[in-house]
Amino acid sequence: KAAWGNKEGEVYFATSDGNILRYTADSASTTAAGSTQLAGPLPFVYARGNAELAVATGAGSTEYFLFGDGTMFSSDGRKLTASTNPPALITALYDAWTAPTGELFIGGNGGYVYKYTVTGGWVSMKAATITASVFAVGGADANDVYVGTSAGNIYRYQNGVLPSGALNGTAYTGAIQ
Repeated sequence: KAAWGNKEGEVYFATSDGNILRYTADSASTTAAGSTQLAGPLPFVYARGNAELAVATGAGSTEYFLFGDGTMFSSDGRKLTASTNPPALITALYDAWTAPTGELFIGGNGGYVYKYTVTGGWVSMKAATITASVFAVGGADANDVYVGTSAGNIYRYQNGVLPSGALNGTAYTGAIQ
């Protein structure tokens, strides 16, 4: 369901059933195989209904785990903490991305995009120009964020300004995921 890395030579993978795998490269040799270990089986931490792990993302020492029912956990690498859940307007969570400085951006149905910070909570970044579901979220930093939609458009949020139109003049065939 997700892959992310906090530093060179270390990558985390998340499965829909809640397993978190940590891969570390062998720093002694560029040809030797790295190692993979189970970093956290989340089903044992969170098992309510049929909610599956929808997105896992992180930056620095903060990691976020978002489930299909809107439940969200954060981790400092040592413990999981229940976090403030995404706004009710996100009835389907499709993607999330964490900026290098720790801000969490999520995309959902109907063009909704939200930014989350531990100190400021949730802030809507809903642009009137985006009506399709936001299937992909990523960026360079917290002031330069891109989203892709189910309608095949790509939008850019730069320096807090909502996009007035798609970057691609003609929508791509299919969804941007």
